[in-house]
Amino acid sequence: NQGVDDAQRWINLAWLTDVHQNESASMFPLNRAHLVSLVLVLGLPLLVFTSLPDDCHADLPREVLWNASYDYGKHGLFDESRLCFELFASIYPESIKAWCLLSEIHGRIGNFDGALIHARIAARIGGETADGAEGTFLLANAHMSVHNYGLAKQSYYRAIRLDPKHVNSMVNLGVVLGNNNDFAEAIPLYQHALKIKPDIMAARHNLGSALHTLKHHAHALAILEPLVKDEPDCFECLLSLGHALSEVKNLERSKDMYKKAMDIRPWDADALLNYYHTKQQVIDWDERDFLFEKLKNVTEQQLSQRHLTTVGPYYSLLSPFDSEQMLGIAESHAIRALEKVRYKIPFLPSSFGLELEPPLHRLRIGYMMADFRHHVTAHLLQTVFQRHDEERFEIFCYALNKDDRSAFRRKIRESVGDDHFRELDRFTDDAVAIQVNGDLVDLLIDTDYYKSRLSILALRPAPIQVNFLAHPGTSGAEFVDHIIADRIVAPPDNALFFSESIFYMSHHYQVNDHRASYPIRPEKTISEIRRKERLPEHAFVFCNFNGLYKIEPQVFEIWVRIMHRVPDSVLWLVNENNESNANILRQAEVRGISSSRIILAEREDFAEHIFRVRAADMFLDCLTYNAHTTAVDSLWGGLPVMTLPGWNMNMRLATGALSSFGPASETCVRTESEYEEIAVALAQRKMRIRMRNRLYAEWRLAHGGKEEVTLSNMEDINGNTLPNRTGLEGRPLFDTNSWVKDFEGGLRMMADMSASGIGRGDSEAQFYAGSGAGGKGRRPHLVRAHQSDWGPRSRLF
Repeated sequence: NQGVDDAQRWINLAWLTDVHQNESASMFPLNRAHLVSLVLVLGLPLLVFTSLPDDCHADLPREVLWNASYDYGKHGLFDESRLCFELFASIYPESIKAWCLLSEIHGRIGNFDGALIHARIAARIGGETADGAEGTFLLANAHMSVHNYGLAKQSYYRAIRLDPKHVNSMVNLGVVLGNNNDFAEAIPLYQHALKIKPDIMAARHNLGSALHTLKHHAHALAILEPLVKDEPDCFECLLSLGHALSEVKNLERSKDMYKKAMDIRPWDADALLNYYHTKQQVIDWDERDFLFEKLKNVTEQQLSQRHLTTVGPYYSLLSPFDSEQMLGIAESHAIRALEKVRYKIPFLPSSFGLELEPPLHRLRIGYMMADFRHHVTAHLLQTVFQRHDEERFEIFCYALNKDDRSAFRRKIRESVGDDHFRELDRFTDDAVAIQVNGDLVDLLIDTDYYKSRLSILALRPAPIQVNFLAHPGTSGAEFVDHIIADRIVAPPDNALFFSESIFYMSHHYQVNDHRASYPIRPEKTISEIRRKERLPEHAFVFCNFNGLYKIEPQVFEIWVRIMHRVPDSVLWLVNENNESNANILRQAEVRGISSSRIILAEREDFAEHIFRVRAADMFLDCLTYNAHTTAVDSLWGGLPVMTLPGWNMNMRLATGALSSFGPASETCVRTESEYEEIAVALAQRKMRIRMRNRLYAEWRLAHGGKEEVTLSNMEDINGNTLPNRTGLEGRPLFDTNSWVKDFEGGLRMMADMSASGIGRGDSEAQFYAGSGAGGKGRRPHLVRAHQSDWGPRSRLF
């Protein structure tokens, strides 16, 4: 009985007041007689209190009761504060402020239904006057707490209408709008709030954060830097300044901000994640294992409580989470994406959320991403659009980023036409979804790296929604039907760790256009390239062109051991930033490798970088987040790629590329010791020449799928004979036309399945494309993986 529990609490307080009356009067603002009177108000039988003194019926003055209610809340005694305010409100029901504070207290203790009820009472008492604004504001806050964003938005607007100077409503309305990526309306609200009350911290912080989100980093820093000086103990301000400093590559200061935030709240997961990740970026490996273990435990706790995980889908790729954890992380963020827009779904046109209906003729395909710019994803996709069969497919592109006037964006726009390239960089999630739905798109392909706009897909603008390419992992979303993969990066054994059904390409799932866009250019010799890149002319050059933040201590130890055993060798890495560069050189020196043997490559345009790769001798892969595009670049440059596959998709990317490369793919190894031994062996001159010959050998898949090195002609996807080609150009990995035909076959399968009512929501289904280059294709079939069928984890050995 809640009344009995509450009465017992007041009895305990009465006893504590007696015991501690001379020790801490401020903590117990009511005297013993007042507390006993509160017990009686709860209506318990009088016989319970037969032993209590005669002063139990003392009156409770209004001021004393109000101060008691407020002081208990101030000291974090929310249950006691709630009881006092409930008593106060029952005696003085016309007090709007009492009902408002009751609503706040219920919100603090997690009783959001109670918060809603008391806020409604306050709003009704206030009516259509300025006094009703505070109750309406608290009503909106309660709606926010239970993710009713539509009702929250309406209530905040009403509060502002009742009181045009209610700055708290302006600030929180900006938060709701920001959740829908509507910063064009949120930013003016923050600015208006600051005109009314210049010192309101929340408005200053949220304005800086919104500008940072829009990538106006200089403006964001101009707001956040003074804010942190004014509010040095503001946890959120320190975090946001850390984010903004990270974006402008001031990583040491960013790390300092996160450390200060951790000092304020040592238990906070946001501070922990950002501090850990920034230490990764600057190659600061101190406490790395301890911090990751702490982060993993926090993530496990959040998943067990079904809370949104602090670690997002992107960050999960950078650390060795297991497959179940990565699925849980993705699912929690997909659920949040749906919650943000759920209130909009009933008001969408009836054309949303439908299945495809036969007959299916020319399919409309939409590619959506925020990287139609000078970016690796656009670099990979740049000629795919023009290779689609125009008679069977109509292509749309949805650009969620501003026009950077890059050659990649211009080339893609020209290939689909201006009337099919949608500029949506300032569109809200629902506005993007309405555009996609209005274009009658049949299959929407999401190529977003960070999975930050999943709310668009949550609205179901297209009958079929597909996860592809940029983010090597599951979306975790029930509203994404399929993921494009291959049997190496996502083995059938791992199907249960994907929320989508898996569509398997015949060869590697990542497309590239190296053969057409970056043809081999013989105008410069390797010696000339080495001189330009400051590489020793006769040394053996190991390389890795991933961002330095992907390098973990475990793999760096292997690289150092290899370099000790190959004395005439150097390691060619990318020039990241001053802090990271200095720290990676220091890590080498500590392990006995002179910093002069670490060569840092300056950033180059894609074409120039791909051309210079051939100056190296071997690519050494990372373990947790494999090389992907950089591995393909290296194979195109004629380099062997040394890789060790792990259990997650992001740990098997280079292995997937090697699987469709053919001869010279033997550098996919089983153990760390094999990694080291084979790398050292290939550094010997005789083995190096043998590997080079295999890299440039022509090959095809003979009957039965067995690898056959041959000088005979190859066949295309339709079985037609093609003229002889050099070894690299003849590999399936670089056969873009065959990849597109394979991909189109998969899109057609998805459409057929949708029209037949198969596939949506079937996360254990996999289906296969045609046999790709050199074959005539085959009918699709479904394979279901169940827990009882699991055997050893699939590997490419």
